[in-house]
Amino acid sequence: MRFWAHSDRQGRSPDEPGNQWQLLAKHLAQVSDLSTELARDTAPLDAGFQQMAASAGLLHDLGKYTHCFQERLAGSRKRCPHAIYGTLAFSCDASGLPRPSAYPVSAAIAAHHAGLKDKDDLLQDLAHAEKYILERVELRELWPMALADQPALVDACRTVASARRGKDKADLFTRMLLSCLVDADRMDTARRSWSPLPLDATTRLTQLTLHLAALKDRASRDLSGNRVVNQARDDVQEACRLAASTEHRLLSLSVPTGGGKTLSAMRFALERAARCPSDYRRVIIVIPYLSIIEQNAEVYRKVFGEDAIFEHHSGAAHKLQIKRDLHQATEANSKDAWFVPAAEDEDSSLSTNRQETENWDAPIIVTTSVRFFESLFSNHPSDLRRIHNIARSIIVMDEVQTLPRPLLAPLLGMLRELTEDWGCTLLMTTATQPAFEARTEKQESYAWHRGTVHEVMSDPQALHRALRRVGIEWRLDEPTRWADLAAEMLRHEQVLCVVNTRLHAAVLHDALRAACETPEQRASLFHLSTRMCAQHRLDVLA
Repeated sequence: MRFWAHSDRQGRSPDEPGNQWQLLAKHLAQVSDLSTELARDTAPLDAGFQQMAASAGLLHDLGKYTHCFQERLAGSRKRCPHAIYGTLAFSCDASGLPRPSAYPVSAAIAAHHAGLKDKDDLLQDLAHAEKYILERVELRELWPMALADQPALVDACRTVASARRGKDKADLFTRMLLSCLVDADRMDTARRSWSPLPLDATTRLTQLTLHLAALKDRASRDLSGNRVVNQARDDVQEACRLAASTEHRLLSLSVPTGGGKTLSAMRFALERAARCPSDYRRVIIVIPYLSIIEQNAEVYRKVFGEDAIFEHHSGAAHKLQIKRDLHQATEANSKDAWFVPAAEDEDSSLSTNRQETENWDAPIIVTTSVRFFESLFSNHPSDLRRIHNIARSIIVMDEVQTLPRPLLAPLLGMLRELTEDWGCTLLMTTATQPAFEARTEKQESYAWHRGTVHEVMSDPQALHRALRRVGIEWRLDEPTRWADLAAEMLRHEQVLCVVNTRLHAAVLHDALRAACETPEQRASLFHLSTRMCAQHRLDVLA
């Protein structure tokens, strides 16, 4: 009897020429191999992690050996959950009791469609024989057929836990393992090969260096330019270049607005990646606000090209069009090598979104803080699919003071673990660095120990004084009418007014339009709001 993993999308039978039915044994072997490759790319030195990824790949669809599932592929509408069979096969010993070391692989197999369950709930389910009594009986029946079809399943069940995993770090370890499995499963189901684009940090660093030189040359010829500001920006860039050669993995860049953080932070990332090309695979820029993301991404596109930056956020208005090298691309897929056809899966409908949206397999990514942390803490396979590609990345977090204080304990713990165990470097940029470090050695809180974070700038306070651009005048005694504020603004040749709410912005804009005396004045009036769609904001900014 032939056992199938996936049926033909065109409805052709397994005996018709050109059919796309996939043998189950082949699918298990290919997912195991690909999951191992992804695990090796994620943690090159952790052989145990790679072995667990291989076992998870071989066992994840063990339940497709059931008659129920094979009938479903033939047209039956029966509901046939299949992940539980691989979970039971790996997690239980000969007596049917759960193996203590089996949790990461068991959890990954159980979650690759339904999502990650709470650890205690999963272990409790596996410990009660009556919970899956029918599945346990059926597993004993299908096991001989499965072994005859895929003999490697025996060795897959003997995998032991990775020595690197500690009890307090089992969560992220399991998520990374699940991420490798889900990405491998979905790529193989979609009949896609894995050929990641390199960061090529040296080439991108050259592009950035030329761009910075052009900006410096333009500033030197601008007689109206501020020499103090230009010198401060040069100092920031040089400090980032020097910091890239250190071994520190948790760093802060305290630079006020106007100091050139956007390009300087990228210089740090590319300098470090160019120095250690085998250590880092991508640069991830994490920004809290859509308005800042759009502006920063536009700056990066000017430096690296229109198609070099992948934006992943709700307001993304640009499409990544990076093409594979000619030796990797074929005539059939060269139109857009980054799009994924709808992949067939009988237990979960896969999105037709581009593959890099789910797995972040791109050299430079710009995303929001919400998207970044939701990926790391989610229980949904589509979100977790990408986190193995966060490992061995240089992460630049902008405006880190905006991280929500009630959530700092898990957020800081996650960031610390990424840098300690998963090869990441974190650069936190802001004008006002938050207190992420404990003030005293004895303080017990969410905060990191003193000395954990290394500042890039030797004298941040002096830099703040040099770049001070405004004077603050408090008017707190009497309220100001909108019409009076509008009249005062119109007395200036150029003015920016930031208000507290979108409604206030709209009211002030109306007051200004009413106060404008000429069409030219009204044409020079601009209103920006987060209520605008992404393209509208970009048009106004342009």
